[in-house]
Amino acid sequence: MSELKTTDDFASHVDSWYKNQLNVINHFLDVPEGVRMEVDGVENILSGDLYKGFIIAMRLVVQDFESHPPFVVLNDEVAH
Repeated sequence: MSELKTTDDFASHVDSWYKNQLNVINHFLDVPEGVRMEVDGVENILSGDLYKGFIIAMRLVVQDFESHPPFVVLNDEVAH
């Protein structure tokens, strides 16, 4: 990670992190049923109710991320 020298640097870093996390979560929504996934050292096969719960959880995470972005623009001005 590069050194953060200004608030713009910090904002850019947070925005990149946010977009990356959202991309990862959206990728999980494309996981097909039957995939093996290890969580805390325990292997799980995502099928049936476990798969449905996984997809619902990922959709809730996306919904939460999208409804709580790290920055909110309050007017049309762009900060420089």
